[in-house]
Amino acid sequence: MKTFFKKSGGTVLAALIAVLVLLLLLSALGLGFHSLRGLFAPLDSLVSRGMASLERVYAYMYEYDELEAENERLRAYIAEMEEEVRLSSSSNEENRRLRKLLNLSEERQDFVFEEATVISWTSSSWSSSFTINKGSKAGLEAGDCVVNENGFLIGRLTDVSAGTAQVETLLDPLAGVGAVVDRTGATAVTEGDYKLMKAGMVRLVCLSDSSDIVVGDTVVTSGKGGVYPSGLIIGNIYTVVADASGMYSYGVIAPSADIKTASNVFIIKDFDAEDAEG
Repeated sequence: MKTFFKKSGGTVLAALIAVLVLLLLLSALGLGFHSLRGLFAPLDSLVSRGMASLERVYAYMYEYDELEAENERLRAYIAEMEEEVRLSSSSNEENRRLRKLLNLSEERQDFVFEEATVISWTSSSWSSSFTINKGSKAGLEAGDCVVNENGFLIGRLTDVSAGTAQVETLLDPLAGVGAVVDRTGATAVTEGDYKLMKAGMVRLVCLSDSSDIVVGDTVVTSGKGGVYPSGLIIGNIYTVVADASGMYSYGVIAPSADIKTASNVFIIKDFDAEDAEG
């Protein structure tokens, strides 16, 4: 629309200039303007209307340019505000994680933490693992325990390079964690299961009395074997399932950590070995 006005405005202006030149020539030839007034009266009216139209066209074009400039300034301001909000939100989230980690550090003063960021997830549909941006340069070793800011168990390190490490989550079909049913003290072990992995859950097999687990029971790490510190929360019993043979039952755990959406994790690089049994 703006281009149209520019083109049409230029055409009308050229026509008006041509008319004025013609009038000047006629005047120079001795034909008085007043004698021609009757002849050019309709043209005079047309010129007046054309000039008024041109004024409106250029006024519109000027206002259009001003509005475009103002809109551009507003767009830049909005983008700046959005970036400030994003940075503020990111900073608030970081502060929230660190406050929770501080509480955990106060409860377990033997823990030595290293924060890391998840940089990629495995593309395999048969496993549950991801890569973090820290490795041996940060003092990480295979077998180190991985938790979130609340201290909820996520998994453990497997392959460690200088700058990255692979985390096998407790959902992985090959993963297993020594566990205890907090309410009863019954010893158990978590087992990854392919079908349950898809639902974000794991199997709990009790090594003692499997009949005394109920929905809602909290399951924690036993600390046996020295890989995981004792007392880390794994999750809660979601349901109790009878085996197809009817000989025993097992629990299905809903992990307390939101493993599938993990973005920042904490690696326990060291802890009091006396805290881990066995």
